[in-house]
Amino acid sequence: MEQAFFTKLLSCTVQEYAALGLNETFFVTDGDKAIFNFVDKHIRQYLVIPSKETICNEKLAAVGHFDSDISEPMAFYFDKLLLRQTHKVYNSMLKECADLNKEKKYDELSKRIRSALIDASKLDRNNHKHVTSADFKSVYAKKAVKKFIQSGVLTGYSHIDQGNVALNPGDVGVVGGRPNTGKTYIAIYKACHASVKQHKKVLLYSMEMSTEQLTLRYAAIRNSYPVHEINRSEVATVQLKKMIAVMESDPEPVIFIGNEKPHTLQSITDTVTVHSPDYLILDAAYLIQIESKRHLSSYEKIVETIKGVKRLATELQIPILCTYQLNRESKKIKKENDGVIDLSAIAGADDIGQLASIAVFVDEDDGGGERLLHLAKHRDGQKCAFRINWDFEKMDFSEIFTTGEETIDESYKDAV
Repeated sequence: MEQAFFTKLLSCTVQEYAALGLNETFFVTDGDKAIFNFVDKHIRQYLVIPSKETICNEKLAAVGHFDSDISEPMAFYFDKLLLRQTHKVYNSMLKECADLNKEKKYDELSKRIRSALIDASKLDRNNHKHVTSADFKSVYAKKAVKKFIQSGVLTGYSHIDQGNVALNPGDVGVVGGRPNTGKTYIAIYKACHASVKQHKKVLLYSMEMSTEQLTLRYAAIRNSYPVHEINRSEVATVQLKKMIAVMESDPEPVIFIGNEKPHTLQSITDTVTVHSPDYLILDAAYLIQIESKRHLSSYEKIVETIKGVKRLATELQIPILCTYQLNRESKKIKKENDGVIDLSAIAGADDIGQLASIAVFVDEDDGGGERLLHLAKHRDGQKCAFRINWDFEKMDFSEIFTTGEETIDESYKDAV
């Protein structure tokens, strides 16, 4: 390609480029045509003229050379990383599949292909809005992938999902509430959101409910069907089959493990290692059995548990959500704080405040078909309260918006 064209191309705007009316027939050699097609695609995809360094890098990409001095839109770097990681996923799959095919393990072969397709489908640019262009540029130049391809887990509540990622790998989140205030329903709602909306592989433990109880509640939320009709076996056979079909069609069905036997952090770790979930939820985490040679008070057990959960999240690099009970003084604390529930309402507040990235507390039912959630801690520092639906006919626990704006509790705003 002639130097004069390079000079003209790199100094013009996108509008001026469009006015040139260039196409492949303007170029003679295959090399010039290939470079033109790359430039033209780049402009159409990112709406900027590529730099000379980017064009040169395109030639050198095959040998793994990347120039860190180039400056392109964030989407450019992400697409490069996405392609690199996709190749990594499929190359790994092909090697394993070749061995399985040789051993005639066709069932395992099919599962491995499906697993690779699911892994590739999780690579989504929309999960990375919190990462800056400079970050992508750096990781692109270093040929690193894992840190930025791994995405966090959204809760489905906009007040918590700041920066488009609520819980990152290694983070611990806490949902607190008094007994029977609906902590488990919120945990299951979040599991459903992560599984269905984000195609995350979710493992949900409960120290209080059986696997059957968890599954029924999830089925109700997943199908927007009244849970009381399922519990009373009042659901029609046809409807039940439809509900099961919906759940079975999910790319990554939620895995439930109930309280049929006691659970320790070690047993949970072993199960997580086997299933490799993207997201772990521990309902009633304060009831996890502590393996200790000395007697621990209730308070010490809570502290040991949250420390153990944080270690687990960090070592396995997965986000973990725990539900905890608020102490009996939470009503008094709320009254003294002008309606605000803060970290002091939960046992082990100091340690939870230090180790948890997010803490949200469920207010008691006011009978109005809504619940108030208090965001008592967030990694970005903001504190607020917002309302969610509390509809057991539609099994709707989504956030409430009015006239396009979030519903904020004014007393909380004043107090904070």
